[in-house]
Amino acid sequence: MWLLPYNEGMNKKCVKVGGCCAVLFLVIILPALVIGKGRLFMNADFNSQQIPFNILCNKAIKNGEYFWNWNTDLGSNFIASYSFYNIGSPFFWIMLLVPSKYVVYAMGPLLVLKFMVSGCSSYLYLSQYVKNGYLAAIGAVLYTFSGFTFSNLFYNHFMDVIALFPLLLLALDQNVKNGKKNYFSIMVALMAMTNYVFFVMEVVFIILYFICQVSAGEYKITLKKFLNLAIESVLGFCASCIIVLPSVLDLVGNPRSIVHFSNYRDMLIYALNQYVLIIKAAFLPSDLQNGAALFENRYSCTELYLPMVGMIFVISFIIHCNKKKNFIFNMLIACICFSFVPVLNSSFQLFNQAYYTRWFFMFVLVLSLASIKAIENNYEIKTGAIISCIIICSLSIYLYKGDYINNNFYIWIWVSSLLGIVFTVLLGKKKAENTSVKMFIGIIFFVLLSGAGHYYNTFDYNNIDSYFNDFIGENNENSPDDKEFYRTENKNQWNSSMVSDNKDIICWNSTVSSSIFSFYENVGAGRYVTSSPDDSLYGLRALLSVKYIYNKDNEWLNTKLYSSDNVNTIYENVDFLPMGFGYDNYISESEYQALPVENRHLVLLKALVLSDEDVQKYNSLLKKLDSSELENLNYESFKQDINERRKVVCNNFQQKKNGFSAEIDLKSEKIIFFSVPYEKGWTATINGEKAEILKVDDGLMAIKCPKGPNNIQFNYVPQGFVIGAMISVVAVLLIGCGVLLAQKAKR
Repeated sequence: MWLLPYNEGMNKKCVKVGGCCAVLFLVIILPALVIGKGRLFMNADFNSQQIPFNILCNKAIKNGEYFWNWNTDLGSNFIASYSFYNIGSPFFWIMLLVPSKYVVYAMGPLLVLKFMVSGCSSYLYLSQYVKNGYLAAIGAVLYTFSGFTFSNLFYNHFMDVIALFPLLLLALDQNVKNGKKNYFSIMVALMAMTNYVFFVMEVVFIILYFICQVSAGEYKITLKKFLNLAIESVLGFCASCIIVLPSVLDLVGNPRSIVHFSNYRDMLIYALNQYVLIIKAAFLPSDLQNGAALFENRYSCTELYLPMVGMIFVISFIIHCNKKKNFIFNMLIACICFSFVPVLNSSFQLFNQAYYTRWFFMFVLVLSLASIKAIENNYEIKTGAIISCIIICSLSIYLYKGDYINNNFYIWIWVSSLLGIVFTVLLGKKKAENTSVKMFIGIIFFVLLSGAGHYYNTFDYNNIDSYFNDFIGENNENSPDDKEFYRTENKNQWNSSMVSDNKDIICWNSTVSSSIFSFYENVGAGRYVTSSPDDSLYGLRALLSVKYIYNKDNEWLNTKLYSSDNVNTIYENVDFLPMGFGYDNYISESEYQALPVENRHLVLLKALVLSDEDVQKYNSLLKKLDSSELENLNYESFKQDINERRKVVCNNFQQKKNGFSAEIDLKSEKIIFFSVPYEKGWTATINGEKAEILKVDDGLMAIKCPKGPNNIQFNYVPQGFVIGAMISVVAVLLIGCGVLLAQKAKR
């Protein structure tokens, strides 16, 4: 509204469309809210990630834990770990108004708010290109309730981007066409902070969009306009650096960011099933998040379906539109090409080979625009309906193999897609003025039915009580009455430490500190999206100071029963090592890498793994591990090593908001190890004097302490945060000056 010429009628319609989308989604999830007693429940990522992430971040920010978070894996860079998920989003900052213990009750209302914003923002963008308000409303509903949205609903943070993205295109259009300055820089900053990974996709899309608009003659670009746009883009991105810069610097070591194409064929051609998946995404309602009806469970986000109308109007638009100087047609062709060519699709994720189509929500907006333009121009839809039927029937024959079939939802997908064609043809018979209102009402009813069908085939009724009572509720707050620092291993639930005050090594977060990935990968535990060391790697429990194991069923090696109730059975690790202990031996990284993977967890309790450079520095203080020590590695030798490590341990280890402290009295100079992920943002002092931090064990930390009493202090500020904050402050000031000058010029 602030970007478009003032129009009271449009403002009211915008609010009505947003309200309609909010009410629609609320009606869909209302039974779930009633069953959950006000608490929204889904499955998979939503339950195990989105809810605990929001609870943790709410608590962390209010407690001043802005930089380092002890309740994420082994401890992690707070900004880098959660900037992809929530902490830069304006919706999350609204949630900060809610106490952390009530966050679970706010998840539903906040999601409703996101749907409302999505309806408003897409309506404002689409209303630029159609004269009939109902058509813009239709497009807004198609975009907001697309197959992409429903399929990815359990990725709660995706909806933040979906809701705000149309405003980015609106700001660009108004900047170039109507000279409305500064708003584009504000939207660039907002989108980059909301989700820096999606921002990369948006940059690629904006470049495509800009080229298509210019080539169609919609954008009349002069050098002055182009330079202004470039400056606003740079300023907007710079304003986001307080969050984006620390996140990107930490992302470098994440294995999900470095998967590259291995050959030219993979860059140019997909396997046949991949093409079928893309076609299916356009013509059939979205598949389930769990228990897939058509394809094996996958999380590539390949969904494009527009409720009820599918591709009927898009096909009609492509056939009948004036293809010369038509930016919508250009965008459709560009998006189709980028969808079907692997290397082009990968450009949205910096040419990472891992197959994702998370940029499809932007494609959906183009499809929605093409659809309402086809309705506005009263294009013939018979051809689009016939082509859709042929493709849907062909897909039904190809896909019915009996594999990955959820029979109920399988039938629902085919029936609803065919019914959608029937209703679209019936409602689209008359002229556009009459069609738009009926089409809008028809799509509303279709959204209600299909949305409810999709959501409640995903909704996990069976586990709702145990989830809220045992994980989110008070039962999860029952921790051992133990004052010293320790970690836990909760085998009953992912991310339990984010809800309780425990420090748990079981973690499901894709963006933890990169050192955690390298440590787990090299010790043989593996780390892609989760940390969950195998029970055979029992040496890691001692190394990582795991004292208590939560498990409902079995007793574990080297544990004794601590307590048991209806919710948890807690075992105590008898081989527990306190945080901070000394070593006498080392092994080089190359020698460590040459060891059998299954033995490495035991070797880490015998010696520190040092880089070749650090071997030269510290070989006078540490002895090279004798090769005989690498023989007969078993539980007995492990017990001996535990006893050795217990001879030199820190006392009074204290975690702090953004660091930790420890004390130790040494009879001689010693290297003291801490199972805390190494990051370049760490600084350390011993007795007030700056000390060098060693990176050991492929990702953890150690420090050299002199003889006598030692007061050790570690403090953490994320790499890039200070300079990022400075850049952001300058950029925000410049944008603010631009806004003031623009307001002054208007007067």
